[in-house]
Amino acid sequence: MMSSGKEKGFSLIGLLIACVIVVILMTMALQTYGPTLQAVNKGDNTNALGMNISRMRLRQLHQAEMTYHSIHRSYATWAELVRDGQIPRGYTDTARAGGRPWVPGHDVEIEVTSSGFTITATPNLQAGLPEDAPILVINQSGRLEEVRRE
Repeated sequence: MMSSGKEKGFSLIGLLIACVIVVILMTMALQTYGPTLQAVNKGDNTNALGMNISRMRLRQLHQAEMTYHSIHRSYATWAELVRDGQIPRGYTDTARAGGRPWVPGHDVEIEVTSSGFTITATPNLQAGLPEDAPILVINQSGRLEEVRRE
């Protein structure tokens, strides 16, 4: 019998594209959860999960700023992000305010200029973070930095 010319199955190109997508997703997961895994492997899992949540929340705050900027063509303060619905009501920018802190155990400060923004999350030692907890900083470029206090 002769074939109809259309064969069923996966093409090599399709499989390669799927592999590339899996590698990209694994790389993103390692960047997100890598610090927590390293801390757990060292036996310091007390604050590792909390710090990882803080990093993720700071990245979400960065995304909120970028969304606000795409709509309003300017960057926003904390109050403007809440008013615009980018941050759910009930969250606060400080660890010891009346509501729930957006970045657990940190006080958040958003510095806005006409050309960009810088979000700084400073550990609040009264909220239970250790003295060696890093200051987390992210700006419009999206690069998250951890600054150790001296």
